[in-house]
Amino acid sequence: MKGLSMKKNVIYLAIVCVALACVPSADAVPANQLFQTFDEQLLTGLCCFSWNASVSVVEPSALVPVVVTGSTEYHLQPLVFIQAGLSVNDGPCLVESGRFEEPISLENQLDTRTLQFIVEPGQGLHVGSNTFTVCGGGLVSATDSIGIGANTLEVRLK
Repeated sequence: MKGLSMKKNVIYLAIVCVALACVPSADAVPANQLFQTFDEQLLTGLCCFSWNASVSVVEPSALVPVVVTGSTEYHLQPLVFIQAGLSVNDGPCLVESGRFEEPISLENQLDTRTLQFIVEPGQGLHVGSNTFTVCGGGLVSATDSIGIGANTLEVRLK
């Protein structure tokens, strides 16, 4: 009798597991709203040029602000200052709070920085698909560069 009850419980557990696997996560982000890379790259030049990290979101008929959050590992040489911003729909680079300065970590170690941009409807948003691209560059010299490691960019309607 115990063997039959155990078999029945295993079947119920399997059904529950299959059902849970089919339910999408509430935190799932659509692919176009999330950019991730683990490739290392060196970005060199004066502000502002594209850093080749883009996400997009579809605005409803009544425009709402969007929140774009980016996080990256980075490394700078001493006395190099880099500005990072956001281009909305291929517009100019909006630079707000995205300044990278000499890391506080030990030499040859990557530091981490998270930037968040809130884009209001008057900053180039329109009904339908909107694209957001990270941009930036050096503040002093065309030879200023930043080494970027793993990075993530995400956009959400506010």
